[in-house]
Amino acid sequence: MLYTIDGVEFRFASIDYPNGDVLWVQPNLMTSTQCVVLANTSFQERRGCCTNMDWHEATALAAKLAQLTGLAIRLLTESEWDDVYKLEDRIESGYLAEWTSTEDGLYRVSRGGYWIGSARNGRSAVRFRNEPGLRSVSLGLRVAFRLSALEQLAEIRKEV
Repeated sequence: MLYTIDGVEFRFASIDYPNGDVLWVQPNLMTSTQCVVLANTSFQERRGCCTNMDWHEATALAAKLAQLTGLAIRLLTESEWDDVYKLEDRIESGYLAEWTSTEDGLYRVSRGGYWIGSARNGRSAVRFRNEPGLRSVSLGLRVAFRLSALEQLAEIRKEV
C-alpha cells in the first residue's frame, strides 16, 4: 500500500493474521524526508533514517500521518514488533532501535538492535526501557495500522 504526501512516499507492507486482520507496516524505518514532511522540522539522520526524537515526538509523527491519511496509524506494539521481525525478507532491520507504543510503568519500550555500542546491542531481540523524553541517535521509528477484512474491502473500493 502506498500513500504520497507532498511528493513523499509512505509505503506499507502487509502481515496477514489468522483472524483476517492485516497489519500494514512500514518495511523500512521512517526516513528523515518523511519526518520533515510530517513535522515541518528536521531531526538527526542516520543512514537516511529519522533519529533523535523522543517518544512523544515519535507518537506525534504517527498521529500526523494518521490525520493526513485518515487511517489509525500509530507506533507498533511490542507484540506487533515481534511479528514484523519474523518477516526479515520484507522488513529491514538491525541498525537502529525503534520506539514502540508499549508502556512499562513510567518507561516506554524500544525494540531492536542498534549500531552503537557492543555487539550484544545489535540483536533484534534487544528490549530497552527508556524515559519517554530520551533522545538518541540510535532510536528511530516505524509506523503501522491494522485493517479488518471489512475495512480492507472499503480501502480497495476507495482506490478503484
